[in-house]
Amino acid sequence: MQARRILGLTLVLVAIGAALALHFSPSAAAPVAIGPGGVNDERIASDATTGVNWLVNGRTNDSKHFSPLKQINSSNVANLGLAWYLDYDGQMGVVSEPIVVDGVIYVSAPLSKVYAVEAATGKLLWKYDPQVRLDQALNGSYSARTNGGVAVWNGKV
Repeated sequence: MQARRILGLTLVLVAIGAALALHFSPSAAAPVAIGPGGVNDERIASDATTGVNWLVNGRTNDSKHFSPLKQINSSNVANLGLAWYLDYDGQMGVVSEPIVVDGVIYVSAPLSKVYAVEAATGKLLWKYDPQVRLDQALNGSYSARTNGGVAVWNGKV
């Protein structure tokens, strides 16, 4: 009787494992159109060597936080200057890294406000303000004033 229970439990676990493997396999993933917000696992892997985008926190799934781009180097870094800047609401600094997808920079600012900015020009494309109320936060806590950043996935920010 005990062996029968163990066999039954084993079959259930194998079935669950197979279902999860099929659900999360790259071939079963829904195709995502390349374009604004068109980010998925396959794209992150293919962009890892180009450095054109910064699709996830850390730039790659293994969080290397390193760009392979070579245009800026020790011989020309002194020639860099300010091209544009972004004014955001609030007194606190940005505590998360921006995400860059297809020439758009997504910045998470204080009070969970999100800005979408054209990377080449600094033009504000849109801004989202979730209306965070500090009077509803635990003692106006620091964590209510900041957030961990944005994510872009399957066409959504």
